Amino acid sequence: MSDEFINSNERLTTEERRKKVATFISNTLKPVQKTLGEFETKERAIQDFESRDYQMEAWNALWQARESGADRGLIHLATGLGKTSIAVFDYAKFRQEPIDAGVNTPRALFVVHQNNILDQANERFSELLPDVDRSFYSNNQKELPKSEITFASFQMLYNSADRLPEDYFDYIIYDEAHHIEADTYKKVVEYFHPKFQLGMTATPERMDEKDITDHFGEALYSKTLPEALAEGYLASVKYTPIYDDAVLELIGSGFSREKLDQLKLLLDIEPRNEEIVKKIIETQQEIRNKEGCETVKTIIFCADIEHANNIAEMMNGESYHSSKNSSEKDDTLDRFRKNGLETITVRDMFNEGVDIPDARLVVFLRTTQSKTIFEQQLGRGLRKTNDKTRVDVLDFVANIERLDMVNSLSDEVETISNRLRSRNGNYAGHNDKDYPIDVDRFEFKFSPQVVGFLKNYRYLIEIRALRVDFNKLTKEELIQLALEKSPGVPLTDSSIRELSKNNEFPGVDKIKRMFGSMLNFQRACGFEVVDRSDLNDLTKEEIIQLAKEISPDEPLVYSSIRELSMNSEFPSPRRIKDMFSSLSNFQRACGFEVVDRSDLNDLTKEEIIQLAKEISPDEPLSLRTITLLSKEGKFITNSKIINMFGSLSNFQRACGFDRV
Repeated sequence: MSDEFINSNERLTTEERRKKVATFISNTLKPVQKTLGEFETKERAIQDFESRDYQMEAWNALWQARESGADRGLIHLATGLGKTSIAVFDYAKFRQEPIDAGVNTPRALFVVHQNNILDQANERFSELLPDVDRSFYSNNQKELPKSEITFASFQMLYNSADRLPEDYFDYIIYDEAHHIEADTYKKVVEYFHPKFQLGMTATPERMDEKDITDHFGEALYSKTLPEALAEGYLASVKYTPIYDDAVLELIGSGFSREKLDQLKLLLDIEPRNEEIVKKIIETQQEIRNKEGCETVKTIIFCADIEHANNIAEMMNGESYHSSKNSSEKDDTLDRFRKNGLETITVRDMFNEGVDIPDARLVVFLRTTQSKTIFEQQLGRGLRKTNDKTRVDVLDFVANIERLDMVNSLSDEVETISNRLRSRNGNYAGHNDKDYPIDVDRFEFKFSPQVVGFLKNYRYLIEIRALRVDFNKLTKEELIQLALEKSPGVPLTDSSIRELSKNNEFPGVDKIKRMFGSMLNFQRACGFEVVDRSDLNDLTKEEIIQLAKEISPDEPLVYSSIRELSMNSEFPSPRRIKDMFSSLSNFQRACGFEVVDRSDLNDLTKEEIIQLAKEISPDEPLSLRTITLLSKEGKFITNSKIINMFGSLSNFQRACGFDRV
């Protein structure tokens, strides 16, 4: 054992540990300091370890686990805390001992699911250990990798892992290790048998509830996002939800919030692209004026690829998504990193792994029910640099679940902050949450009305949670509950998801686990359902006939086709469009007289009023009805109503209704 490092039997203070770790890192790097730039990079790395106790503690936990005979270890660090640096120096220690003993240098493998993360890891190893031979593995290469460390994707190894001896690598690093439970990745993990394997993740909780500790064991060291934020290791946050004018009008008019679905509906309107872009540009300019900077590096998370392209064009930025080829994406990302591009729009491409330390503004234009995805996307702006200690967040899809998620995060951070103050003898309590909510390094712009909604939302959730413990229900009880909820028609994936959101029914996954499949569940409820797994083989005539059987009296619309498709009862909307060119053509082929409303945006006020009266002659169109109709292409959007009539109330009056 090297004298520079920490003996597991020693009882050292934090300062003594810091000095020993820094000495080891410094001595490891000294022989390869070749240029001033390399020297400065390494000195910054050493200083970083000296100033961050958690990095030393994580590293020491790994070393002690190996000394105790462990062949694997899991490190959980929130996004922006330097997981790769932990891996670099742990490998340096693992490598140094056999070198000192005069035996062969151990071979290492760095594995992750995205090539851009491999590139970043390679850069980090190159910066800190430039004397280590490195290479990228390809399943086309005929010889075994000869380098000290090999970088490879899970996908590449899945196709060719058996070309490598299972014990070929002595040390394996699995980055973004929460992915290893996926079947494709699990095959790779179970194939190799190194002397030690390191799992690293910022998000150990998987959405499918599989547990990565089944493979790695409990984390040897963990620092959560709330802990890292409260302790000041990440950038401070100014979080601002942005609401559409229609939402603000309803909030001001005393919107009823006695039911959970009403609360959810309240904030379920997204502002128009023009309003979004205007607000983003205003915020960028505010940051420039305040901080005296030329560039405000901005990441915008969009709903889909088309949305990303449109917003990028309006922002004079560029989009980054899966439909672009690798060279285009590499070029876009490279220019964004090097300040050749101020704004980038993405669709599920920056959720994890992509490191943009100087991102100054993060914008949400897509919603997600996943806390993991939200924290991953928020994390793109949380890394601190010498020039950046703060990130602004604009959330244009701040629905009630999102607001509750952020509110819970702020509560966790505040609890930790208060505990730290109390420990330091400098406790200062916070007032009740009013506008704005301040939690040390945070400024959450929640209005008093929204704070009230959140309190009521949590109350309603708690009330519903007390009603039924679905996990205790038997098959027979679930069937009975299903027939109570929907006595005439079988529950489908989408209807079960909607009921589950309101805690009125178990989730789809539980139903499928208990009954084997949704079809089995529907049959168990007494319904005759057909397995239509061969829907893609149907001819036009067969699709038309099937549509008439399902809905003989009125044409199928987009939403009903989508729901039927999700339940494997009808081809997908995309398939219908491919075969019939448009939904209108399909409806006509089924024998219905339909109007092509693709020109809705060209309608005058009078034509919109006339159309509204045709759709609903006896009562005014509500916010929810307009939302549903616009999604089906039958009516203009709420945003256009507000833009043309000034408010929903004005529109309803123009249609001849006194109700406001």
